[in-house]
Amino acid sequence: MRRISLGLWLAVAGAVASFVSLGTDFYVVNPSSKSPNIVDAWIGLPHASDLVFASALVTTVMVILVASNRAPARGSLVGGAVALVGAIGLGQLLYRIALPPFGGCLSYGDCTSSKATVTILFGMWLAVAGCAAALVGGLLHVRSSAARETVPHWWATPDQAGSTPLLGLSGVAAVVMFASGFTLLPFYTNGFSSGPAKDWSAWIATPKTADLVLLLAAGVVFLVVSASRRRAPLSPGALGGAIVVAGLVCGVRILYRILDGPFISSSHEPGTTFAGSATSTAEVHVWAFIALAAAVVVVLCGIGQALNFRQETGADARVAGRPSASPVSN
Repeated sequence: MRRISLGLWLAVAGAVASFVSLGTDFYVVNPSSKSPNIVDAWIGLPHASDLVFASALVTTVMVILVASNRAPARGSLVGGAVALVGAIGLGQLLYRIALPPFGGCLSYGDCTSSKATVTILFGMWLAVAGCAAALVGGLLHVRSSAARETVPHWWATPDQAGSTPLLGLSGVAAVVMFASGFTLLPFYTNGFSSGPAKDWSAWIATPKTADLVLLLAAGVVFLVVSASRRRAPLSPGALGGAIVVAGLVCGVRILYRILDGPFISSSHEPGTTFAGSATSTAEVHVWAFIALAAAVVVVLCGIGQALNFRQETGADARVAGRPSASPVSN
């Protein structure tokens, strides 16, 4: 346990606080009303709650790897990764403390409507403390003697095949999948009865799906780049299988959001996503179908990669198992 510095122990304490905070309430909307709306992290802060979870998870995984002497990078990079994710989560939380996402400006409503009264609860402050501990602890670990003594163990399989056209196409498709509907391009076009139609990116309209697609698309790109550098953590066939799983999860989630959009409601509680009691209609934009098509391409490329190298492995095994010809005796 000497590999774990005081800074990492502080980050571990922050990870525990972050995990606990995700099971608590973050806001109470209109607390003086007869029916106040108490909102937890997952509903009230979609992107921020994911970042809090990511900070706690990265810290936990890194500490386990360092303790088991399996860290994939130098100690300074381990501490930097913990601090970076903690800083991103902390920044998002502070932003949402200064600008709570309620009162007509949460995700879809009319931002000119009257704002609700919001009280920040203990869970929010606990999450702030957790991410701050990850930030400070990670930076302390960067400067520690334990970090300088950490020897990296790169996760690279000895069975490397380099880049292939299918891998390259899967990486491009993964980027297109995220960029099509989860950046500035519209995923939905919706209109409220009280105002004109408006385009919405899925990054705002479906934050949980957006975070999942971003994570898996980044994972596919990482696998493709690592394979091109012959530093892939998986064998060529397993690499294709991992890409198939990532593409399937993204495709199913995107299809679900195409069939069941977030803009269908007619009555809303105070402080929820829609303004007042306005009804809404929504149309799925063409970019949503492009994102779905890109997910299908990722799956097909992964299948092709897995099958190609499975066939090559089988052929190599048959050649290796063929008995050699015995010498002819005179």
